[in-house]
Amino acid sequence: MDERQPINYIYFGILFVLLAFVHIYHLFLIEGSPLFHRWFYVFCSIGQCFLEIGALVVINRFLARYFKRGINEIFIVLTFLLFLAHLVDFPMIRILGMTIWYVFDFIFAESLENFIEMLYATNLSIMSWILAGVALLVLPVLGVLFFRLGERWSRKKSLKLNDSTLGISLVVGLVALTLVDGLAYRLIAPKENSHYLKALPWKTTLFSETKLTLKVGRLKGSSSETAQQAVLTELSLKAVRRPNIFLFVAESLRDDVLTKDVAPALAKFKAKNRACCHSLSAANGTHLSWFSLFHSVYPFYWGERHPGSWKSGSLPLQILKKSGYKVHVYSASRLRYYQMDERLFGKEHELADTFQVFGLDAAQENHENDSACMSALMQDLDKSKEGHLFIVFLDSTHFGYSWPSHEALEPAPSEIDYLKIAYSNEQAESVKTRYRNAVHFVDSLFGRFWKKLKQSPAGKEAVVVFTGDHGEEFFEEGRMFHASNLNTMQTHVPIYYRLGSKKSHANELSSHLDIFPTLLHHVFGKEVCEEWFDGESLLKPRRKNFVISTRYNASRAPYEFLIHNGKKQLIARFKDRSNILNSRALEVVACRDENDQPLDLKLEHIQSEFQEPLEVLFR
Repeated sequence: MDERQPINYIYFGILFVLLAFVHIYHLFLIEGSPLFHRWFYVFCSIGQCFLEIGALVVINRFLARYFKRGINEIFIVLTFLLFLAHLVDFPMIRILGMTIWYVFDFIFAESLENFIEMLYATNLSIMSWILAGVALLVLPVLGVLFFRLGERWSRKKSLKLNDSTLGISLVVGLVALTLVDGLAYRLIAPKENSHYLKALPWKTTLFSETKLTLKVGRLKGSSSETAQQAVLTELSLKAVRRPNIFLFVAESLRDDVLTKDVAPALAKFKAKNRACCHSLSAANGTHLSWFSLFHSVYPFYWGERHPGSWKSGSLPLQILKKSGYKVHVYSASRLRYYQMDERLFGKEHELADTFQVFGLDAAQENHENDSACMSALMQDLDKSKEGHLFIVFLDSTHFGYSWPSHEALEPAPSEIDYLKIAYSNEQAESVKTRYRNAVHFVDSLFGRFWKKLKQSPAGKEAVVVFTGDHGEEFFEEGRMFHASNLNTMQTHVPIYYRLGSKKSHANELSSHLDIFPTLLHHVFGKEVCEEWFDGESLLKPRRKNFVISTRYNASRAPYEFLIHNGKKQLIARFKDRSNILNSRALEVVACRDENDQPLDLKLEHIQSEFQEPLEVLFR
């Protein structure tokens, strides 16, 4: 048999050029590193594209030679889908820091109900997703037509290579990539190179640096629902005060944006009340942050408190209810997301005396839902004396960002062009403009509430807590929005307290987990059920010297987390990502100072610097 078969160099050549261009372009969009870093990864990218396309050429030749045409057609469909996956990876990684393979992985782990809720959360219409699904079915057919057309053109001026020449070409490419990678990686690669690695076709180099490993025990675990209910049944508590409590949780709100120009009401509220130097969200994604805020346990235990098995909802809310508090919920968010309505408020929302969700009408804009929430709250202010907990979820600052046109702080684009964001760093400022407008609107709603509260009879002793569920990034470290990086932009949120006329101790660190222990301490005059909580009251004189934040992991417990001790940060991953409760080792991802600058710490320094949190977390 003649080994010198013609190669469809039109099809495979175009695939190679397009893939190499996309990955190289991605590399040059990464800012903040010397140019020679980029060129090292450019070479790696070209080499990986060459080897990947070369392997596809070899497989195509083998199938065409020994199998029927139908098998080769299926292979061509798969090559085109792989090509599309690379193309989709680019905006996915640029914006969310997630590969298409990771997205498929967590989609298949989702229930149908929550998958639909996730589609709503993207702020894209269901019709847009249907059209995307149709395109996914049609494009592979176009890929086969493109292959056949390229095959016809290639035959007009054929390029024939025998098997030996083709094999030698791939071996030479692999050796060249191996030599450059092996010799240059330790000298050229930056201390933190995850952004570069994710821009490569294979998401790694051949000789990526081995991560430091910390040997630890197992996570200490959290209390069972049965144990909690047994204690709660016998619990006898008497409140020393029963002020009205107002808890506001705004979507995607980073602390440094709440300036007197953008958010004058909240900036003034912060200045006159209580805020910590470093206040961190429990996670860089909504559902984990809400979970930890209301349960006051680390997000690691998310899976243990699934509403299918954990029926009672938030323990802090149960304690307040037991003492006579009435709980009122006003939400502009769809609380069906990850069944948050039941995770927080128990089966059939039994912990909520009133439960109003304004975000169920897809035709309503987020700012309209926020306005409806606040209008309902303001009406109830006139009826309530004391002993009420008001919980308000605001959604105008959810990505896409929403505000009434007549309340814009500054001119902004009418919508976000996600394609332009993916392909240009210059679009970040226009997105930030929309974000500031939405923040300004939320601030105006809070300002109206605050003005009315101060005029109400129970306003003087009322407790007010305002926070965001997580932060928001605008390419400061190469990503957009949230759920991708554990950095200051995505994890530092406002957590502002107004504890009536009572003053709290000065603290440098706080997190979402501290909110309800602080509220309970204020109401009962002492710490309550502190052994059940991972958070601590801000009224406590001596507190832990660290806080924890975790990274989004869809419906599963987070395997990547951040420890912040006020001066340094450790980002680590559980070695056993699928079973973090039994993992006995951590992979060190990065060490940073409080300003997110990388630190080169040895293993013994890491263990010494973060000894207390490691001892608290692991047994």
